[in-house]
Formats: sequence, structure tokens, C-alpha cells
Amino acid sequence: HELELAKDQVPVRAHGPPVRLKSHVKAMKAALRTGSSIGRKLDFIAQEMNREANTTLSKANDLEVSNYAIELKTAIEKVREQIQNIE
Repeated sequence: HELELAKDQVPVRAHGPPVRLKSHVKAMKAALRTGSSIGRKLDFIAQEMNREANTTLSKANDLEVSNYAIELKTAIEKVREQIQNIE
């Protein structure tokens, strides 16, 4: 839920991290629906999401985008902590 809110705040571009981030959120939702051994898969997806947030943050030349990327990284870290309890 936190990732949904955070990813919607990041400005959308035709290509690049925000678009890939949305696909990672979709992949995470799909993995959660399977219900089978998903801890490692979710952790991997969260790592990829964190990389996308880092890329957005490093390329940001706008304070608002930087702030959103930081919020996104915080949300991803919370999700990663929850993922540690799965499996």
C-alpha cells in the first residue's frame, strides 16, 4: 500500500525508473497473489525497486522529485523489513 502511494507521486516519464517502478509494483502484486514460497522473489523485486529509486534520486535536478524519491526509498525499506518475515 505504501509503495502504491509513493510510486504515484513520482513524475511519470515515457521511459526510465518511474515506468520500471510501476512494472515492479505489478510484479510484486502478482507474486503476492501466487501465495507460494515468495519471500526471496519479493526481496529481489524490492531490491530492484530500490535501484530504480536510487536512479531517480541521482538524476533528479528538482527538489520535489528528490523528496519523492526519498519518500519512495523509505517506503521500499519498510516493505523490505516486512518481506523478511515472509517464507
